Amino acid sequence: MNKWFILISEIHVLLLIFIFVTNVKCDLRGSKRVKRQPEFSSTFLVEYDGDVKDVEEFAKTVGLKFVRKVVGRFYELQDANLPARTKAATQLDEKSLKAKHQKLKSIKQEEVRHMYKRSVVSGKRSVVSDNRSEVEDKWTVARLNRSVPIERSVASGSRPVVRGKRAVSINDPQWANQWHLNTGQSPNHDVKNAWDKGFDGSDVIIAIVDDGIETTHSDLNFNYDPTLSYDYINDVMDPSHRHYNEGHGTNCAGVAAAQKNSVCIIGTAYGAGIAAVRILDDVVGATSSQEARALVHKLDDVDIYSNSWGPSDDGDAFGSLPTVVEEALKTGVTEGRGGKGAVYVWASGNGGDNLDDCNADGYANSIYTIAINAVSESGAPTYYAEHCAPALAATYSGDDSGPRITTTGPSDSCVNDFSGTSAACPLAAGIIALLLQANPALTWRDVQHMIAEHSSSAGLSNGGFYSNGAGKQVSPYFGFGLLKAEALIDNAATWQSVPDSITCYQFSTNQINAVTSLSDSLSLTRCHISHVEHVTINIRYQSANRGTVDLVLTSPVWTQTQVMSGRNQDFSSEETTWRFMTVHLWGENPIGTWTLSLTDVYNYMYTMNLYSWELTVHGTVTDPALGAPTAGSLGGSCSDAVPCSGYTDAGCLQPSNVCVVCSSGFHVFSESCYEAPKDGRWFKTADGRLNGYCDSGEPCRSVDDSLECVDGRCQTKEGYRSRGEIWSSNSQPMSYPSSRMTYPTSYPTSGMSQTTSYPTSGMSQPTSYPSSGMSQPTSYPPSGMDYSTSYPPSGMDYSTSYAPSRMSQPPSYSRIGEYPMQHT
Repeated sequence: MNKWFILISEIHVLLLIFIFVTNVKCDLRGSKRVKRQPEFSSTFLVEYDGDVKDVEEFAKTVGLKFVRKVVGRFYELQDANLPARTKAATQLDEKSLKAKHQKLKSIKQEEVRHMYKRSVVSGKRSVVSDNRSEVEDKWTVARLNRSVPIERSVASGSRPVVRGKRAVSINDPQWANQWHLNTGQSPNHDVKNAWDKGFDGSDVIIAIVDDGIETTHSDLNFNYDPTLSYDYINDVMDPSHRHYNEGHGTNCAGVAAAQKNSVCIIGTAYGAGIAAVRILDDVVGATSSQEARALVHKLDDVDIYSNSWGPSDDGDAFGSLPTVVEEALKTGVTEGRGGKGAVYVWASGNGGDNLDDCNADGYANSIYTIAINAVSESGAPTYYAEHCAPALAATYSGDDSGPRITTTGPSDSCVNDFSGTSAACPLAAGIIALLLQANPALTWRDVQHMIAEHSSSAGLSNGGFYSNGAGKQVSPYFGFGLLKAEALIDNAATWQSVPDSITCYQFSTNQINAVTSLSDSLSLTRCHISHVEHVTINIRYQSANRGTVDLVLTSPVWTQTQVMSGRNQDFSSEETTWRFMTVHLWGENPIGTWTLSLTDVYNYMYTMNLYSWELTVHGTVTDPALGAPTAGSLGGSCSDAVPCSGYTDAGCLQPSNVCVVCSSGFHVFSESCYEAPKDGRWFKTADGRLNGYCDSGEPCRSVDDSLECVDGRCQTKEGYRSRGEIWSSNSQPMSYPSSRMTYPTSYPTSGMSQTTSYPTSGMSQPTSYPSSGMSQPTSYPPSGMDYSTSYPPSGMDYSTSYAPSRMSQPPSYSRIGEYPMQHT
């Protein structure tokens, strides 16, 4: 009996050990995490078509406190009667509020979100030796307690910088371990060659948007600028780490811009300034409005925002980009760097081991971000690298076997175990800093075009490279290849800024279902684009097992790009609405037939349903290699002051304000190019779209069924909320007009005097899209996102405003209506 008892006990112990090891492995490799319960903030995000005074009056009416303008027409309000964090949601009668306040577009209580750092940790950190105890660099001593901004050299306008060759002598003790920058690595980023040509990132500011940095670190403090830094979690100037397990931002900062000295390592752009923006906190999380504010922080000063974080990479969920965060990205690329646009670099994700796909990440698949994937020392994709049609390029990072990245660590340390796309992202940001130093006049789109033109596939393996219809080599893991610093700076001086972009659109409402595979095609003919940049498809579909569905988009020249791969961790059976993006069709001509195919890759024989999909192509009228045409010429900008001329059927395409050949379904009216008139009216928007023409034969069409035909014009349905499990808030192109834009109700009849311009002077342009009627996900984080419940650690002291144990819990809900809020 005792022997059996001992045997059973031993088996029990072995099972416990197996479970423990499995869970540890899952946690370390970025797999399953324990779910967090939904948590809400005391703040409310309001989209309001008015100024600050209008919103302040609205806030008083509904019993809320005005806090701040966030970005665009988004504002933050607060219920002073709620704790900073609460498990109970406040009930909103949004339909009633919108009916009584015509300028109110949306209002919702903010949910607390916990984003994930995209590093791969392998247990206890390794700290490497350095010269810190023996060498005190004179700059380190001078900057340790500095409270004044870094002195920068006077920029030479926006002209390219020409440097003389000079070999850079490196005394950083860990240089030999920085294989990702070393000239001995093959293939090579050629960063050392860029340094030898005189480029080190000087006069460029990189914002490390993360969990803060160690501001006094001996390898960072000279480049760190306290006047450009901020903690958006606690609303204080000091962006230092707050918790014992933080240090990720310090790792990233070292890769991007550690200073050249005799302490530890040398950063990719060792002369660049560092702005630390703290937005990640495992304990208290952040709201979408805090994220938005962080991404436009010091927009006049910051050149590059490096983001090594994002939604869960578990492979079972879709991580939406909130509307207000997309608005921040739009604002950044429109207004940043003096109108040239801030550059947003994003880690593509570490879910490769879970068969995750970065196209399920609304941050990485935005046209406004540069998604970067990870390459191992061997030149192959790292085990955690995700299939990623939105990725523009890849950089080196650590893998299971082989060396990892040596960088700065917390407690003034130097570590050699940094990995994940978290390391690849700041490496790319540093290379881009060298590029912007070489030519400060580059726009955000110039940067993307240069990456597409000058990245290299040579020496990379297992990336699945293929040639697209424009002859470009593209990979579902590496984008256009490995970033090459020397090639970028060599071509920077002669680079001609690319033309303004426009969009083309087509829609299909064919409802199809099948078991093993299905496809649907649409024809894109009324389009002025000749060279494609980004292509997005917004799709509404469903399967009994969503993860079995593989989505492939075929272009008119028969290039097939896999926009979504099968994910064996995704068992959702809900109807899904999502926007996918690909850069694999860069440079192609979009005119012709496009086909979307859905395939059951695991042969589970589940029925797939395609309800509707829409195609949006972003690109240029003329060849971007020839540079931007002069204003008023074909492909150039146009306005009332500078009309299009010099060629047949010249017209200024509305609302893009780009000169096109106005034919094939378009007509010139008062020097502007519009869709053909319908029912005596002119429309800026395609038939069936928001604000476009509609009738019994031309119904309103939207992926999420949010539009209805009212008096011949498509409008958003009253009180519309998305039916799907997911609604991607970034699904529409920036240039389409919002629902509030007004148009003349009739076209002047023959004999009537006509205005000299159309639309009339003063017509407001939209600041954001989707329109107010498109609802956003009702909760964040998205369904299926995993979180740890182990925070905060036992015994940790927290701020009184956030500590869960000190929060008084409100009643089950509060109701916000027309009158001051009543708690019940």
